[in-house]
Amino acid sequence: MSTALAVSHGYFGRAALYDLDRPITTHAHREGHLIFAIGGDTASVTVAGQTFECNDTNAAAVSPWAQHSFDPPTDKSTHCLVLYIRPMWFLENTGSSDFALSIGRARLTLTDSVQHMLNKLVRLIMSDSL
Repeated sequence: MSTALAVSHGYFGRAALYDLDRPITTHAHREGHLIFAIGGDTASVTVAGQTFECNDTNAAAVSPWAQHSFDPPTDKSTHCLVLYIRPMWFLENTGSSDFALSIGRARLTLTDSVQHMLNKLVRLIMSDSL
């Protein structure tokens, strides 16, 4: 069963840590979000028709209202950190409203330093220190 392990709310939106073991059907919503696999097996993510692996080297960026879905490996689960970004944050932090509802690209390549920051964020969320 897919389970929320921890959630923390902040000015930008919220951070949630999930144990996902079931597919999430194609859907869209007003929040943009970033999906990071932080443990478990590699999952597949489809964003706006582009499918790729979500693992320790790739993450997904979902613009507001972009259709997306999630498929964990068969009979296994993936731990994911998802950062949901509220729409007003986009508007307040972009130089132009033309780009306010677009993250730019769906597949992100993770560096070692980003992976280190993700691990630190997961520890903070799990310790309720945010």
